[in-house]
Amino acid sequence: MNQVKRRNPDALEGLLAAGAALRQANADALRIAAREEREAVSDVLEEAVRALRDAGTEPSASTIDDIRETLHAAAADDEARELVAAGRVVKPLRAIGLGGALAGGEATAPARAKAKPRADRERAKRRLAKARDARNEARVSVRERERELQAAERAVEKARRDLDAARDRFERRESELADAESALAD
Repeated sequence: MNQVKRRNPDALEGLLAAGAALRQANADALRIAAREEREAVSDVLEEAVRALRDAGTEPSASTIDDIRETLHAAAADDEARELVAAGRVVKPLRAIGLGGALAGGEATAPARAKAKPRADRERAKRRLAKARDARNEARVSVRERERELQAAERAVEKARRDLDAARDRFERRESELADAESALAD
């Protein structure tokens, strides 16, 4: 989790913003906010698994479940959100209900219920939109780099063919020169 905070803070911000929206959602928006929170958890979970694999560790199913639960806790609970946002998670976290108590290796005090003003909710929505836009821009950038790589690979292959043709011409000219020098010496 802490590696994700360092490697891709935008993905984490998207999760935290989705969690804020989920906590503030009214009955009509609850379904939408819950779906966005699940998508954000999934995105951050994928990043966490990549970070573990990049570090040479294959995460177990239990580890993946712990990470997922910690992400859900961060989305639903102020205390968990603060730990995840600071990159200071030391044990798996669990949220009990929306904005409920955290449970990790030991029980912790219930989270304080805070009423968020509308401006905070709007700011969270903007951060979520910004995180999604950044992810989409990165996806477009990856596709562009892939196309550039393919074009560069084609250019390298053409350059190799041109080099081979130039070497063939050079060898023919060298042979012709040797034949001419030999004829002149006779």
